[in-house]
Amino acid sequence: MSSVQIRSPAFNANPAVSRSRVTQAAVLQRDVVSGITLEKAKARVSRAAGEAKFKTNGKTRAARRLDRDSFNTWRCEQRDKDLAKAER
Repeated sequence: MSSVQIRSPAFNANPAVSRSRVTQAAVLQRDVVSGITLEKAKARVSRAAGEAKFKTNGKTRAARRLDRDSFNTWRCEQRDKDLAKAER
C-alpha cells in the first residue's frame, strides 16, 4: 500500500503553514459534515483511522499517513450519513 498525503488547496495557499495529515483530513471532513468544529472533525478522523475505517500506514501520531482513496471513500460515506440524518 502506498500512503499519500492528503492535500487541500487551502493548505497550498500558504506553504509556511504546516499542518498534520489528520488536521488536513479533518478540514476536508468538516467541509462535508454539517455542524462540526475542526476539533470534532480531527477527533472523528483520528478515531476512524485507529479503528481501521480507512487505510493508513499503520503508524500513529505524526508518523501516520492516510491512503487518499480509502479516506475519500470513508469521507463520502460520512457525508451521506449526515445528509440522511438531515432529511429526517
